[in-house]
Amino acid sequence: MSGIVIYMGFSPEIDSLADTFRRSGLSVWSPLDPKWPDEIVRGIALASEAIEKSLDAHDRKEYEHGAEIYGHWCNSDGKRDRVAVAKTLALIDAARRAKNVEKLIHQDLSDSELYRRFPELEARAGEDDLFPAALFACFKDAFSYRGYALIPSNLTPAPLGSEISKLAQQKTPGLRFAVDHFLIRPESQYFEPFAKARIWGLPFSSRILLARIYERRSVSVYQRYPADEHEKLLFTLRAPVERLEVCRAEQAGGDGTRIALLIEELVPLGKDEWELGYVFTRMLHCDLQLGADELDDLRFSHVDASVLVYDVESYIERLAAPGEKVKAISKRKLFYLPDARFHHWRDLLVATFPNDELVGEWLTGEKQSP
Repeated sequence: MSGIVIYMGFSPEIDSLADTFRRSGLSVWSPLDPKWPDEIVRGIALASEAIEKSLDAHDRKEYEHGAEIYGHWCNSDGKRDRVAVAKTLALIDAARRAKNVEKLIHQDLSDSELYRRFPELEARAGEDDLFPAALFACFKDAFSYRGYALIPSNLTPAPLGSEISKLAQQKTPGLRFAVDHFLIRPESQYFEPFAKARIWGLPFSSRILLARIYERRSVSVYQRYPADEHEKLLFTLRAPVERLEVCRAEQAGGDGTRIALLIEELVPLGKDEWELGYVFTRMLHCDLQLGADELDDLRFSHVDASVLVYDVESYIERLAAPGEKVKAISKRKLFYLPDARFHHWRDLLVATFPNDELVGEWLTGEKQSP
């Protein structure tokens, strides 16, 4: 697992700060939401002083932009080099991400803050670490438990978290979902968020949509082909997407013939992925029961979504073979909903891939605007 080895050379100070951020659920890139404790501020200031001594021309070019944005953090007196502060934050974030990936790959929850505070919850989690929605009261995009606010797993897109919360408020039977094991706040500190993502509406004809779901094709592959540089820029700003793959198979079971759908959004292999050694994709899986002629009559025996983790070598193989199955090295399920109706499936599909217009192209057969 080469990606974990990349970050073994971090200094003890960076490694310790990365652990602090990971365990606390705090964001490395936002000192105010929630506010960083004083010990973190002091730790970053001291680490940046050490890093400043080894800065070179490459560092100044690499972190110049970050220095303009983040260089004043932990630097209220202006005595520290802003580039050093920016590099310190980047190293902490890189070390934090590496630790998170290692924990994810090994399904290691040994240091879970959630289980430390609420040990009774460990017995209520399934093998896939999903919790029954009935355990919690609901906020707009979070959940209440014994006076604390819990949020969906940090791998869950914000719109999908809102959809899960909506289903939980409706007391949808059988709903289970993943919660973050570290970002735990007293209810008094929870505030309903601003919209975190723009969700585009799907323009579709019900008859076309029904036909697309029942289409007899084993694999559908959709890629972005921007018409010009302006459209290419709009796509880039929306979300990095390499392609969308929809694998369809008919399966016979005790409840009759059904269609199994695997919808996976593949992302470009970028600098961050190369440095980390791993790539994350999202996948929605569902089983559709055959026989319905109208959208309102469609029934899914289940719908679930997961984050897949590939090492870089496997992901290169995955990109090179559209539609071919390449096994991910780890999978983290985000939610599971049994016995879903069409409107549940549609809303969860869009929220799982909130900025991917290729979903609309698969459903409607028409090009979607960025």
